[in-house]
Amino acid sequence: MSKLILSPLSFFLCGNGRNYCSRIIKENKSVSFLLRSANKCHNKNANNILTLISSRNLVNLSNSYNPKNNIQINFPKNISKHSTHIISSKRYFTDTTTKEKKDPSSPNTISSTSNKYENMNGASSNKSFLLLFAILGLSLIGLFLLQYKNSLKSEQLFEKDLQKLNDKLSLTPDPNAETYEMGLFDSSQQSLKHNTSGFWSNFAMKFVIEPILIVSRFFNLCFIFTPLIISYPFFHDHIKWYILLRHSLEFAGPSFIKLGQWAASRTDIFPENLCDELGKLHSSVNPHNWKYTEKILKQMLHTKDLSTVFNNINKSPIGCGAIAQVYIAEVKQDFIDRNNLDIKSYKNRVCIKIVHPKAYKIIQRDLKIINFFANLIDKLPNMEWLSLPVEAQQFSLFMNLQLDLRIECANLNRFNKEYESNLLVKFPRGIPELTKRNVLFEEYIDSGVPMNNFLSIKKQMLAAPNCNMTDEDQEHLNYLFKKVSDPFIDCFLDMLITNDFIHADLHPGNVIVQFVNNNNLTQIPQEVTDLIIRLKQTDSDQTEILKELLNNYTPRICFIDAGLVTELNDRNRVNFIALFNALATFDGYKAGKLMIERSRTPETAIDVEGFAKKVSKLVDKVKQRTFTLGSVSIGDLLEQMLTMVRKHHVRMEGDFVSVVVAILLLEGIGRQLDPDLDLFARFVFHTQLYGFGNIYYCHYSS
Repeated sequence: MSKLILSPLSFFLCGNGRNYCSRIIKENKSVSFLLRSANKCHNKNANNILTLISSRNLVNLSNSYNPKNNIQINFPKNISKHSTHIISSKRYFTDTTTKEKKDPSSPNTISSTSNKYENMNGASSNKSFLLLFAILGLSLIGLFLLQYKNSLKSEQLFEKDLQKLNDKLSLTPDPNAETYEMGLFDSSQQSLKHNTSGFWSNFAMKFVIEPILIVSRFFNLCFIFTPLIISYPFFHDHIKWYILLRHSLEFAGPSFIKLGQWAASRTDIFPENLCDELGKLHSSVNPHNWKYTEKILKQMLHTKDLSTVFNNINKSPIGCGAIAQVYIAEVKQDFIDRNNLDIKSYKNRVCIKIVHPKAYKIIQRDLKIINFFANLIDKLPNMEWLSLPVEAQQFSLFMNLQLDLRIECANLNRFNKEYESNLLVKFPRGIPELTKRNVLFEEYIDSGVPMNNFLSIKKQMLAAPNCNMTDEDQEHLNYLFKKVSDPFIDCFLDMLITNDFIHADLHPGNVIVQFVNNNNLTQIPQEVTDLIIRLKQTDSDQTEILKELLNNYTPRICFIDAGLVTELNDRNRVNFIALFNALATFDGYKAGKLMIERSRTPETAIDVEGFAKKVSKLVDKVKQRTFTLGSVSIGDLLEQMLTMVRKHHVRMEGDFVSVVVAILLLEGIGRQLDPDLDLFARFVFHTQLYGFGNIYYCHYSS
């Protein structure tokens, strides 16, 4: 396009020059004609003409002229006296001072002029559209920057308040709560209400900043889940749709990863294939950088140099989850002595868990969105039986329990107190003096084999090509692994029946097997440490090392990651034991009736009599298979019962289902260690041992 480079002094048009130029343009004169006209005008009007040439962009009027390259026009002295005007063109102007004059009234001229004005109007319309588009784009960018700024402000205000809370408030369970865990939760929520910000800061945060960020998060989630919603009517029962759901949940962030993991455990609500797929969910959260961890540790430890506290600290996390990540450090002995800390781990090693910097606020916004849609779906026909608002509240509790790491510290210390006399079971000690809402210090479990590695080595041992064991060798091997399974199963049943305080996340990654001296169950010999180091080397003979450990030392079961704990209140505990008593005596009809009568909403159940008969048939099949419960898989039995629960709309209590899921996980690990595991018989033995056999009769007859 032609570019007319003019002096800024000729910006304003006025007087006769403007009128003169307008008349010339209406007559559709050429650029060169205008320039010659400028030469005849006074200096002021000449500037006006030149300005009009630039502002009205007369390129379109010169399209019909023959091209010439790079014409430069020198203006007369009376023009350049006030300003210098250089007009250069890449669109090539030519002088059209032909002797032939066009008749303005001729049809050809009128048509040509009309087309040119239409082109000009079209160009003007395009410019208006581009201008509108640019304004819209700048508005969106401005809104994004405002939201980002508000988000940073929100995080800064929250971290400021959180630091003050951490320094002032300790966590003790509310004695008026229904359970110990709910007491910790209530105390945690009460501490958040002691807000240290000013009135206007709270007002802006609650009524301006947070609503904007929640709406922004909502649109972000709409973008992620729209393909799922569109494809649901066509593929919702297809495995590919379940896979798409899993990937969408992973992409949506920590709240929805946890939501999927929670849904995977609710086989009483969702189809089995969907639960299996959601069980594959893993965290896709990238670890936060070391600078944030360093800043948090310096603030809470009141030091400018971490070397005054730690001999060394691993700057790379050993694990990263959806909510937090974990580091290993060695605490200096003089720091322990100065602060009267009780750390008994090897070389004073500790695990440090740090909550991700934006996890709290993101999860709280997501929970508000989830609760809104749960209440919305609950209004739809035939959806009441799901009790989605109650389930959303349960999930909110599930998430908030994990966001306050003081709760996990308190759980660890309660487990330590209850199993202090059991030398075959160990929990890491929490360090409450160093633990805050977003930071957890606990002892490091050293010289142990994670249960998932332990089970993997056992599979290799049995699948080895040269594994031609005699019956005696096989029996001895089963005995060795039974040394591991027995304390594991007994500890869980003790949690369930005796203490009613159950570790609710018993997957193999949260169980570690240590090996202690046979004559001193509190001591881990140096030989064991050396063997475990060799065991972790991929080029070693892992099966032989594991056999040596099992033959010469006593296994000790260590449980870690106690952020999720399940407790049954009095009613749910009685219901649970009553159900298992009915199953253990093969009274399936009674078990079915109990499940409906003591469900959350008995009135929503479909075909009560048919459900009880189905449970009776299921238990009869088990009874026909064997009169002893040794070969009965309690996991298979419970899974089939949960499937029937879902089909007949029987709403089980969330804590009740959590216990069932924990039993499924327990049996899955236990049967890999001991194929002849008799979990039913062990359960009946424990209930009779502690006098719970007929507790439900007393409770409901009174």
